[in-house]
Amino acid sequence: SQANAQLQKTVLVAPYDWVILQKFIEQGGMTNPWAPVLSIGSEWQRKVVIQVSDKDIGNIQPQALVQIYIPILQQTLSGQVTLIAPSANIFTRRRSVEIQFTEKQEDLPLWSQANILFPRNTIEWLKVPEQALQTLYGTTSIIKINKDGLLQQTPVQVIWCNNNACIVSGSNIIAWDSVRIK
Repeated sequence: SQANAQLQKTVLVAPYDWVILQKFIEQGGMTNPWAPVLSIGSEWQRKVVIQVSDKDIGNIQPQALVQIYIPILQQTLSGQVTLIAPSANIFTRRRSVEIQFTEKQEDLPLWSQANILFPRNTIEWLKVPEQALQTLYGTTSIIKINKDGLLQQTPVQVIWCNNNACIVSGSNIIAWDSVRIK
């Protein structure tokens, strides 16, 4: 009969050894043709996909190990950058970065919020204009501008100065730091 022929078209075969991660409708329920019925995937190999601006993409290295904080679980897990899109979205100027969990996590809810902590791209020294240096009570510092546009005083050690430029070092200096000039 026609009903049995239609029923044969409802069989879903996974391309790999996957499991059902989440059901969106129960057996016998009604749905629309375009609505998802279930989500399938690897039982534990979940991933996080984030969008990173073109100006920050240089801070992320392929295969870099990262920390993934899941607020709903109050737990930090390990991950690894598995894919960096070769080009940015032409409108947003952002690239997709895929991070795969490197440890099994059974209780991870699907669609959880995640905060990603990338390893810092620390450097040994930074060249700054001499007028960017400030000395107060014997401590020399620079005023960094963080990613939110806020100012942050950072102690540094002056290695040498020449022609109105100075080489400084410090434990809290990272590549691509911006400094405020007096």
